[in-house]
Amino acid sequence: MKDIEDRLKNIISANSKIAANEMVINEESDLIDDLGFDSLLMVQLIVDVEETFNFEFNYEELDMNVLRKYGNLKSYIITKIKS
Repeated sequence: MKDIEDRLKNIISANSKIAANEMVINEESDLIDDLGFDSLLMVQLIVDVEETFNFEFNYEELDMNVLRKYGNLKSYIITKIKS
């Protein structure tokens, strides 16, 4: 689980407009409001998550509430990996 969290935080840090050393990522972090993501960066985040964790998002189930919050995104990834 820690490995998943570390890899996800690395993906977020690599894609964010905010410098990694200024970034605080916690369960409630909003990728758009808190971490500087825009629509293009969100698309890149999806691609990077899919490649890193070797699964595809189910776009019919997925909504911005899952993607926006770090904690929700992490939980979604854990669920996808375990299934």
